[in-house]
Amino acid sequence: MVIRVQEPRARRVQCNRCSEVFCFKCRQMYHAPTDCATIRKWLTKCADDSETANYISAHTKDCPKCNICIEKNGGCNHM
Repeated sequence: MVIRVQEPRARRVQCNRCSEVFCFKCRQMYHAPTDCATIRKWLTKCADDSETANYISAHTKDCPKCNICIEKNGGCNHM
């Protein structure tokens, strides 16, 4: 499919074939009223947060009494 516009700016576009809705300028999901730079920063932050969650799940355990995340970083094998 080819989509033509007079000026390339952020606008809502819907594909006639698959009905997907996206931003014409950055080709991400449509993100009004936010501009393209802000949505790019947000998606980067979300990706960084998922890596943090992966680290937490791999290297920490919940305290049996208060359920707060704790990390063992030295000492004996007992927590």
